Amino acid sequence: MLCTSCGVKLLGDSRFVEFLCPSCGKETIFRCSRCKTLSNGYKCKCGFVGP
Repeated sequence: MLCTSCGVKLLGDSRFVEFLCPSCGKETIFRCSRCKTLSNGYKCKCGFVGP
């Protein structure tokens, strides 16, 4: 698994989050603890951009 925002491997990060895209509800978004804390943006395959 890779962070959708920065692409870092999530192995070893116990505080990462995963959730379905708020727009399409089909794609799973993964965010590392760093990107989550900094509110770095992410982009779903459907085109939705989130904080």
